[in-house]
Amino acid sequence: MGRYTENARYFLICQKYAWKDWFVYRLQGAIWVALSLMSTVVTYAGITIIYNVSSGIPGWNYLQLLLLSTSSNMVMSLVWFFINPWSIVNKMRIGKLDPYLIRPFGKMTCVLSGVPGALSLIAGALSSAGIVAYVIFRLGIGPLLSIPYVLMLLMGTAALTMIFLAVTVISYIFMRSAQFSRSVFNLGESAGAYPIAIYGIGFQVFFSLLLPIGFAYYYPSEILFGKLGVSFILVDVLALAIAIVSSYAIFNRLIKEYESGGG
Repeated sequence: MGRYTENARYFLICQKYAWKDWFVYRLQGAIWVALSLMSTVVTYAGITIIYNVSSGIPGWNYLQLLLLSTSSNMVMSLVWFFINPWSIVNKMRIGKLDPYLIRPFGKMTCVLSGVPGALSLIAGALSSAGIVAYVIFRLGIGPLLSIPYVLMLLMGTAALTMIFLAVTVISYIFMRSAQFSRSVFNLGESAGAYPIAIYGIGFQVFFSLLLPIGFAYYYPSEILFGKLGVSFILVDVLALAIAIVSSYAIFNRLIKEYESGGG
């Protein structure tokens, strides 16, 4: 338990100094915050336009699809808040990741602490969370479902963060580039804004087992709307736990293949 506490304390200290650096460039920070907020606005406008000009997606009313899309935006913004594949790969290329990896903390903690993600995206995550709360209120969903829903979203954020971090290391080791990691991230971000049931069975399996955006926020949304039974919460939590443990193990195995400055 003490090791986990030390890792968490180290991560929070690094976050504190990352935020201090970020606030030094206030104008630049304000611009990025505005752009982050725009992602929420675009999501809201897109769903509203869809239901104004058509009957929308069968089986999903306006508020339900709005909640799914903003939940997707919130989770992916948080993932991008924690990791930045381009920066991680660039530091690996020139050996600047080395000083972090020799510190007496977990390798994943060292990478996440030494290479902060896009801090401004916290604005997009918080604005999306506000819309999620509004939709839950409008639909009259009580705490017995909304609280597990939020917890599953947070667990999904942790799972996707670890998965994308592992994919980033894979991208570096085999391609010396972050392009593959970024492409996978973009795929998940684009596909997750809509119900995965609209895709073919092959894509549904892919988005459930290999890139589990389904378990991160799609299936939790279906549970919230009564499309899946409450008992499926256990299945969802178990799937996310497996994703977290397996991606953590893959990352720790692959980081051993890392060679300073590209080898």
